Amino acid sequence: MITGYKKKRLGHPSERLSGDVPRAKWRAVIFAEIIFPIVMAVFPDKDDKQPPSPLILIAIVSLGPVVWNAAVLLVLFLFSLFLGPMLDRPFRKFGSVMVFIGHSLGVISMVAFFEFFIGLFVIMRRRYPLLALYTVPLYGTQRLFRQ
Repeated sequence: MITGYKKKRLGHPSERLSGDVPRAKWRAVIFAEIIFPIVMAVFPDKDDKQPPSPLILIAIVSLGPVVWNAAVLLVLFLFSLFLGPMLDRPFRKFGSVMVFIGHSLGVISMVAFFEFFIGLFVIMRRRYPLLALYTVPLYGTQRLFRQ
């Protein structure tokens, strides 16, 4: 443990079976968290192939649908702005259709971006981009509505 120090409290019944857990020494933390990952990164694989950077893949998979949704929403906004007043009278559900198109293309883009990267690379390395794919937009909407 890096941050914790647990000391037994005298007389507390839940603490009888546990002992004191000291904090990790700073040398152990530096070796385990800094030196060892650098050593692992320095030695190449046997086949000399470098895998793509996971951070770049996470950025593409999580920010790609956001950029795509922004472009789709811009097009739908311009379409609604210029053609909305004309099409609102004959088609009463014009706004609902625009919302449906925007949401549908958003869901399709999320699935398509993730499936594209699953098809190109190994599936086991895609669990973190999948997590980022769904948490980045959710975190952004939570911050938006918190104000």
